[in-house]
Formats: sequence, C-alpha cells, structure tokens
Amino acid sequence: MAPMIAEAQTVNQRLHMQHLRIKQGAHSGELTRGEAGRVRSADHRIHRSEERDRKTDHGHLTAGESRRLQGRLNRNSNRIYRLKHNRIVRPK
Repeated sequence: MAPMIAEAQTVNQRLHMQHLRIKQGAHSGELTRGEAGRVRSADHRIHRSEERDRKTDHGHLTAGESRRLQGRLNRNSNRIYRLKHNRIVRPK
C-alpha cells in the first residue's frame, strides 16, 4: 500500500514543482503569457487524467498508468525548459 501513496505524492509533487517553474518563468519574463498558458494547460490535463485513472481503480494507479503519467510529466517538463531558454523574453 505504501508504494501507491508515494506514487501519488510523486505525481502531485512534480505537478507542484512544474507549476512553480512556470510561475517563476512568467514572473521573470522568460515565459510569455501564451507560453505559460500552454504549459499550465498541459499540466492541468495531466492532473485531470490522473484523477480519472484513480477514480476507475478505487484511488490507485496501475503501473502502466503511472508510466504514462510520468512520461507526460517528463515531456511537459522538457517543454517548460525549452520555452524558458528560447531567448524570447516578455517585455516588462
């Protein structure tokens, strides 16, 4: 039972950390409003997908669901990095 709890915290922690990275990037001007909105939307879709997966299996994720979510989190994390370092700066 403990691995499922740790798994849930990992997905939620990653979403939280990505949210902080987006917020920091938008505040510093590294992310434009449009870029920040797109990666926020992607994180929101990942969160909704996790909720649906957990609802269908009484609060648990299968190994496949967990791998799929982690892959989506990885792709969005890479997208955030690329957008923050693409030399497009929001004017202040």
